[in-house]
Amino acid sequence: MTTNPRMTWKGLLTAAGLMAAAGSVLGFGGAWWWFLDLFAHFRIQYFWGLLAIGVWLLAQRKRAWAATFLALSAVNLALILPFYLNAPNPFNHGTAPYRAMLFNVNYGNGKHLKVLDAIRAYDPDVIVLEEIGMTWFNAVNPALAESHPYHVEELRSDNFGIGLWSKRPFAATNILHSQNAAVPSILAEIDGPCGRYAVLATHPVPPITPFYSEYRDAQLAELALLARDTQRPLLFIGDLNATLWCAAFKRLRRDGGLLNASQGRGLFPTWPACFPAFLRIPIDHVLHTPGIEIASRKTGPRVGSDHLPVIVDFHLQPFDKN
Repeated sequence: MTTNPRMTWKGLLTAAGLMAAAGSVLGFGGAWWWFLDLFAHFRIQYFWGLLAIGVWLLAQRKRAWAATFLALSAVNLALILPFYLNAPNPFNHGTAPYRAMLFNVNYGNGKHLKVLDAIRAYDPDVIVLEEIGMTWFNAVNPALAESHPYHVEELRSDNFGIGLWSKRPFAATNILHSQNAAVPSILAEIDGPCGRYAVLATHPVPPITPFYSEYRDAQLAELALLARDTQRPLLFIGDLNATLWCAAFKRLRRDGGLLNASQGRGLFPTWPACFPAFLRIPIDHVLHTPGIEIASRKTGPRVGSDHLPVIVDFHLQPFDKN
C-alpha cells in the first residue's frame, strides 16, 4: 500500500529557504534580464527569512544548509546596511527647512478626507499626489487651494494621474510625457524664501511585463538626464515602481547624479501599506541633487491607500535667490 506524501512544516521551511536563496542570487542578474530584476526587490524579506531559517537549521544540526542560508542572509544584509550608515554631513545654515510630501493615494481609494487630514497634520510646503483623476481632484483641491494655491496636474482615468501643489508661486511648470509609456511627469520650479528650487515628480508603470519594464526603464533614463541637466537644486520624487536594489534605480541615481534621501536614515518600506513593515518594499522615493540637504525623512500613516506617504524636510544649500 502506498500513501500520498505530505510536505511537513520542516520541509516547507527548507523549501522557503531555498526559494529565498535562489531569489537572492537571481536578483543580481537584473541588468541583463527584466524578469531577474524582479527578484532584487525583496532584499529585506530575503535577509529576515534566510536568517530565521538558517538559525533553525543550525539548531537542527544541519550545518551545511545553515551555513549556506546564513551566508546568503549576510549578503542581503550587506545590501541593506549601507542605508543605515554614512549620513551626509549637514550644511551650516540657520533657516527653517522646507517640507515635501509624496502620496500615491490609490485611484480607487475613497478616503479623501483622511488624506486631507494627513496633509494638514504634516503641513508640507509641496505636495505630490499620484493616481489622481477628476474625482480625487474635486475632492481635495478646494481644501488644498486654501493653503496651497499654486498647483499643476494631469488628471487621468487610469492609475497615472499626477498633481503638484505648492504654498509658494511657481516660476515655471512643465508636464512631460515619456516617449514610450506616455505617462505624465511634472517638472516645476518654485520660488522659496531661500531661493528657487525644482521638483521633478513622476510615476512610471510597474515592471510586470517585458514591455512595461522597458517603459519604466526608458522613462527613468529620460528623467535622469533631465535631472542631471537641471541647474536648480532639485527634488526627484515619486512612486518609481523600483526598489533601491534594482538595476533601473541604480542607473537613475548614477546617470542623474542623484543622492538618496534615505542615506544614513534607513529603509522606509511603503508598499503594500497593509503589510507589516518587514514584508513591505520601498518603492516610493525622494532623491535629490547635491544642492539640497535632507534634514529628515519619514513615512506617514495608513489612510486607505496601498502606499504609505513619504515626508521629507530639506534645506537648500545657501543661498541662491535668483
